[in-house]
Amino acid sequence: IVDDCTGLAGTVAGVGVVTGTVVETAQGFHLQTASNFVLTFEFVDGSSGTGTLVEHQSFNTGRGATVFTNAHLDTLTLFAPDGSLLVDASFRLVEHFTIGRDGSVRASFEIGHFRGDC
Repeated sequence: IVDDCTGLAGTVAGVGVVTGTVVETAQGFHLQTASNFVLTFEFVDGSSGTGTLVEHQSFNTGRGATVFTNAHLDTLTLFAPDGSLLVDASFRLVEHFTIGRDGSVRASFEIGHFRGDC
């Protein structure tokens, strides 16, 4: 990877778990998933840090409307080689889509909840 703030090259490693269920109901199907990842970052100058990615999704379809919702959160904390804090940031996003029986589409977004900078 290349750090967008400093231009330094580095590596990222991650471990994640994705779980989900699918249930058939009288109206159709319901799918629900959860994703949780932990990331570690190491850059060539010795700076390093951790991040997380958490996502929850649901999808419902059947004889009525089809509805999809995605809630997403990223976090990032980076430290300089001397241990001082460089970046503490987070980003949150919520997406919601509904497709009506008549094919009409409604969408709503909660975007831009970004905290932190370079």
